[in-house]
Amino acid sequence: MVSTEPYIGEFNKYAAEHVTQKDIAFGTHEQSIGSLGAKIQSLAGDTTRILIVSIPIVLISSIIFALVVSKHISKPINKLVESVTKVAAGEFGIEIKIKGNDEIHVLAESFNMMSKQLKGYTRKIELDRMKDEFMAMISHELKTPLVPISGYTDLLLAEKYGKLTNTQREKMLIIQTSIKSLLSLMADLLDAQKIDLGKLRLDIKDENLDKILLDIVKKIEPSTSKSGIRITTDLQNNLQCFCDKNRIVQAISNILLNSIDFCPEDTGKIHVTAKTQDNFAKIVVKDNGIGMTKEKIENLFTKFYQGDTSMTREHGGTGLGLAVCKGIVETHGGKIWVESEGIGKGIEVHILLPHKKMNDETSSNIVDAVRICQI
Repeated sequence: MVSTEPYIGEFNKYAAEHVTQKDIAFGTHEQSIGSLGAKIQSLAGDTTRILIVSIPIVLISSIIFALVVSKHISKPINKLVESVTKVAAGEFGIEIKIKGNDEIHVLAESFNMMSKQLKGYTRKIELDRMKDEFMAMISHELKTPLVPISGYTDLLLAEKYGKLTNTQREKMLIIQTSIKSLLSLMADLLDAQKIDLGKLRLDIKDENLDKILLDIVKKIEPSTSKSGIRITTDLQNNLQCFCDKNRIVQAISNILLNSIDFCPEDTGKIHVTAKTQDNFAKIVVKDNGIGMTKEKIENLFTKFYQGDTSMTREHGGTGLGLAVCKGIVETHGGKIWVESEGIGKGIEVHILLPHKKMNDETSSNIVDAVRICQI
């Protein structure tokens, strides 16, 4: 039988050597892990210290940067706000000086341009107001001496101070006609200035508009019969209107006289209609006169505008009549406009006047009513 002791001894020796190697290996790994853990702990500590030091520095730097940027942006913005407040209070012509090429600089330049323009507009408005007041004063002062001159002329023509020769009467009639023309011009100037200054006074009452229009036509008929011009009417009975009768007579008479001036003799026709339309009384004066282009219609109600200078020289006129008509109608809360299909095709003057005293709802409906009429 073979002895196993030598093998057992070798095995134990082999096992002992491997255990020793294992212990050495594990010991080495434990040392490595321990060294690594120590390094990690050291690195973590260093990182914490770095964060503790750097975070306040970053925060302080951020605050300082934010304050600098905020000051750079807010200062010009505050200037703009302050300047806008001054402009809103009526102090125009302010200029802001902001350096740079950013959006705020562009905004400041735009503000400066706007401020200069507003100053110019304000000056122009002030000059226009002074001019209007001056014209109103001059018109009134010129009218004052004309009234007694007209009165004495009438007395002379009535021969209250003795008989007149034919030559004297002829010359006095020329004086009387000239005085009437001047008084009419002064009246138009005064009315135009009152309208521009918002001082045109109206004595508004409930009136029968169809009766007013019939009375106007009767008074004008002598002028039409001389020229062979025919006026016809189509008026709604008992057509009520809330208006100043004298001012409406002034406006409608002016429109009819214009139509007479520009209608052909013997074949001239003028047709006046009046009827209810929604909350308004609508008047239309239509003629078969010379007509006009669209470009001239757009300027027709402008003061001193004369659409046809050759015709104006023939019939007279200052270009104030229709401007005054427009002011009278619009002061009533109404609307006036002109339509024409072109030269030689006559014109139509459209007028809207309120049935009753205007309120906010009625006033807001004027534009809609006008649009409907113009379609």
